[in-house]
Amino acid sequence: MARVIEEWADSSPHYVVGESRQLRVGMTLREAVDAWGMPMTFNRTCRRHGCFMQYVYPGGRYIYLRNDNPNHPDLGYRVVGWQD
Repeated sequence: MARVIEEWADSSPHYVVGESRQLRVGMTLREAVDAWGMPMTFNRTCRRHGCFMQYVYPGGRYIYLRNDNPNHPDLGYRVVGWQD
C-alpha cells in the first residue's frame, strides 16, 4: 500500500480536493482519492476475512475501505462508507 500512496503523492498533493467531492459505496481506492485527495494518514487492519483501511482527513473526515482478498492486501480496495 505504501508504494501506491507514494505514486499518488508524486502527482497529487496532500489535502487537495479533486474536481468532485462526491463519494459512493463501491468506488475504487483511486476514485476515492481522486474525489477527496490524499489523506493526512491512514490506518490498515488485515484479518482472515479481509483488509480494512481508514483514510483520515483534516476536520474529522474519514473514508472507510475494504478489500475482501487478504492474499492481495494492496489490490481491490473499495469504499464501504465515509464520515464527512
